[in-house]
Order: sequence, then structure tokens, then C-alpha cells
Amino acid sequence: MERIYGQADTVWVWLGKPKNEEDEETNRMAFAKIKYFRERGLLFADLLLTLSPATDKSLFDAPGSMTYKAWLGIVSMWNSRWWARTWIYQESTLDDKPNHFFGIRGAQIRPTVKFLSGDQETSWPELNAAYNIAVAIVSTPGLGSEFLRGSFDRYSKLALFRQYRTHHVLGSLLEVLQIFRHTECADVRDKVYAPLGLLPADVSRRIVPDYAGKTHRDVHTDVTEYYLTKPGQPLDFLGYTMHRGGAQASTIQGHTSAFPSWLPDFSHSLDIVPIPKILHVPTNTYRRSRRLDWKRLSVLELDNTFGMPVTLVPTYRPLGGIPPVSFIVSDMLHVRGARIDRLKDFIPNTGPELDRVRAVAREKGRKWAIESQHKYRLGGTYAEVIQRTIVLDLVYDELGRPARRGGSYDSTLRHKPRAECTPVELRAQLDGRIASIRASSCRDLGLSEKLFLVMSPNTAMVGDTIWALTGGQALYVLRPVDVESRRYIFIGECYAHGLMDGEVVKMLQRKEARLEDIVLI
Repeated sequence: MERIYGQADTVWVWLGKPKNEEDEETNRMAFAKIKYFRERGLLFADLLLTLSPATDKSLFDAPGSMTYKAWLGIVSMWNSRWWARTWIYQESTLDDKPNHFFGIRGAQIRPTVKFLSGDQETSWPELNAAYNIAVAIVSTPGLGSEFLRGSFDRYSKLALFRQYRTHHVLGSLLEVLQIFRHTECADVRDKVYAPLGLLPADVSRRIVPDYAGKTHRDVHTDVTEYYLTKPGQPLDFLGYTMHRGGAQASTIQGHTSAFPSWLPDFSHSLDIVPIPKILHVPTNTYRRSRRLDWKRLSVLELDNTFGMPVTLVPTYRPLGGIPPVSFIVSDMLHVRGARIDRLKDFIPNTGPELDRVRAVAREKGRKWAIESQHKYRLGGTYAEVIQRTIVLDLVYDELGRPARRGGSYDSTLRHKPRAECTPVELRAQLDGRIASIRASSCRDLGLSEKLFLVMSPNTAMVGDTIWALTGGQALYVLRPVDVESRRYIFIGECYAHGLMDGEVVKMLQRKEARLEDIVLI
């Protein structure tokens, strides 16, 4: 596939066509406006200090004007369902052909990708110019531009994926599949097969497209087996699934079956954010702080991302370097791990009545604090540990990547008006918001019987058990099905403050826990 597209002069991406003559006219106005933005060189993202959409009528104008009608056409184009199609993600995000230089003279090669809507065409540079202007318009108060808000979400997701791809920072197989799980296609197996050409060769050697012989579930089992054949048998794939009662899965061939609780199903959109497994530590920072902050962590890889040298180190190591034992037999995942605790209470972070949710949080928060005598069992005050737990003890960098441990959610800074914040406070406010949103994605704050504060799946129940599994870089919530045969339902990943950095190994040494071979069904 890569060789085919590499030889193409132009790749045409279909965005659909207008429904009637009136829509065709609006569509022509839209594409003329997009071309106007680009031809005049109005990359307004860099000119917002001197050029305002509130005063320039070529950017935005009142309802009924030609500019306003053009924006209606652009919104209609952005609302096309084709932006979310699986193969559009694969085909439209190719690198543009580079400029060729001969001494001081250069020849610019036209972009490889063109978008076609009806009889109108456009390109990535033109679309990016329109997107930047739309963001500026939406950010300018008093324009009556509410119809633009959110209209470019599908496009922006595709553009972000293209940025990752062209900068060669797509990430792992699982991270790419997490992006593709939000796309749409006729055959759900395409959500795994389509991105294979974007990934390293070792992935495509292990996962080979087979539409005739493999069902939907077989394809996803191939993904997990790929990880179980890697050194260390990482259980990272468990971060991309969460038990919701054994939903049925079907294929275009008509086969229907229930997925095991531990097997991720990328055919369904799930807004889960896995607990981060890797920190992107600036190289110089890592070298200066190695003795103090990272003495338990091993260097995995030196990478250069967006021109910023970073060192990749594990975020958490609950079981240290204990060798893993993991394998699949008859749809059951056999693993080795240690049972640590049981869940006893939760504070939900979502609900139909927000005031009621907050009242429950305040009431339970006071109860938990009194029960723990306002002190956390592994050090620090109860209030301080809550602030660290709800962000998973993480700090994110400017690119939205987890960069270091020691994060804490400053609730006082959260409510401070942005206009009153210093640049440092504004950055901290944004970082805290990002960290808390990602940590609370499909998770609730919980309390264990041993009074550990946890962030557990919002499908967990009182009595579910917390485990550390060999090969896993997080903790896991499991629901006992048959204790004698050691069978469990996998519920989801879990964070427990104070148990993420080898403390479980000490529990094993003190005989407070023991390693067991169990089965996830």
C-alpha cells in the first residue's frame, strides 16, 4: 500500500456532493472563500494581533452576506460523514511531496492529497487556513458565530492525526488503534487492518489481513497476541478495554460472539484514556535528576520528537522486574499477579444531577478523611493525596504528553479567573485541567478496605479486587467469578496512590501478599 501511494501523483479524497442546486451554489462559494484565504496568504493564526475577524468583512460578516453564506458552505463541508471514514484516515494523511532544490533554485511539487466535494477541490494548506480562521472567529466574542462552534471537530481530529503521521510520532499499535476506533467503516475489521501500513514492519508481520478466514474477534485476538510475544509480555492492551457486561460483537460474515472481558474491541468508540505507561522526560532534565527522581526506572529509548530530545521511561512499576507469565488458551487470558486489596466505596464524578454529585462527593470526602484521621497511610495529609490521586500523580508537557511524576491538582487555582492569572499560573491551570480530565475518563475516585485512594473504572463495584499483574504497568480491578478455580472478570485499569512504584514487591517480601496464577475470562 505504501509503495502504491508513494508513486501516485495525486490522491483524491471524496467528501460527498451537494444534495441540490442551492447547495451546489453554496458549495462553490465555500471553496472559493477557502481558496481566497490561501491565495492571499492570510494565515491568520499568525496575524491575529493585527487583523480581527470583528472588523475584516472578508473573514466574517452578518447573516445574508456572501461571506456568511460561504461559511455556511464550509460548515456543510466539515459536517460530511466522510471525514470520519476509516480509509480516509489512512489515505488522506500522506506526507505532501517535498520541495526539490537545485543549488539555490527550488521546484515546489504540488501536494499529493486533494479533497473533492462535488465539482470543487481543495488541499490541506487551504483547509488549514480556513480552520485557523474559524478558530479565531469562534474565539472572538459578540460575532454571532455560534453555528461555527464544534463544526470543525471531525476535520481537526483528522488534521491532528496527519500531524502525528507526518512528524512520525504516531505511537504504538494500540495508540493508533485508539484513534481509528472512533472512525466509521462497513467492515469493523478494517479498523485494525487499515492502519497496518502506518506502523513498523514487525506489526504487519504478526498481524496479517485475512478477511476470508478470521472473524472480528480473531482479528482483535491477534492484536493481544502481538503484545504477548514482545519482550516482557506487556499487558498494555488491557488499558484499552473496560468491562461493560459482555456486549455482543458481529462481523460482516454474520458471526456473532461475546468478547472476553479482557479483550479490547476497537470496533466500538470508547472515550477511555489508558493510564500512561511512558513518561517523555526532557533529556537534560532526565540526566540531572536521575539519582533523585528516577532511580527505580530504567531507560527504554532515546527519541527526538518535534525537535525536542526526550528520554522515555516507565511511568509506574508496581511489580518491579518480576518476570511475567501470560498466555491465551481458549479465549481465556492466563496471568500471574498479586491480590492487594478490595474496593469499599466510590465518589462518582459524573451523573445526571451535577449538584447531587457534588453533594455526595463532599459528604463522602469528609467521611473518608475522618476514617483515615486526615492522614494517608503512606505519608502526607489526606487532602494532599486526593489532589495527587485525581491527576494520577502526573504532570503533562506542552505537547500534552506525561512528562514527570509529582503532579497535583490545585483546586484554588482552578477557579481563578484567567484574566487574573500570571503566565505561569495559566500554564499550571491548563496542565491541571488536562491531567484531571484524562485521569477521570471513565474513572471514579475510590477507597479500598486498607484505605488506599484509587482511581478505578466507573463500572467497578464494591467488593471488586485490586491486583498487580506481572507485565502490567498499572494496577487492575478484577471481579471474582469462581475463587476456587481462580477465574475473574477483567473490569479495567486502576491507579492506587502509593502502590505504583514497587511497594507491592515489598508486600510480597513481607508475606502480606503472594503471587498467584489466575485466569481472566
